[in-house]
Amino acid sequence: METSLFQIIAEACSSARRDGLGTAETRDAIQSALLARDPTLRPGTARIIADQLFPLVERTLGH
Repeated sequence: METSLFQIIAEACSSARRDGLGTAETRDAIQSALLARDPTLRPGTARIIADQLFPLVERTLGH
């Protein structure tokens, strides 16, 4: 079963928040999670995905 981008970002976001990371560090953690999940993904593309989906995930998770 494939993990959706939303799920990857939500898991990275939740983990980062549990570790006490701030917004910038959480965004970095999300980018790292995306790059780890798909090594063919370019860092700039991971940044764009994180920038676009991070606010949606935060609202959904209630942060």
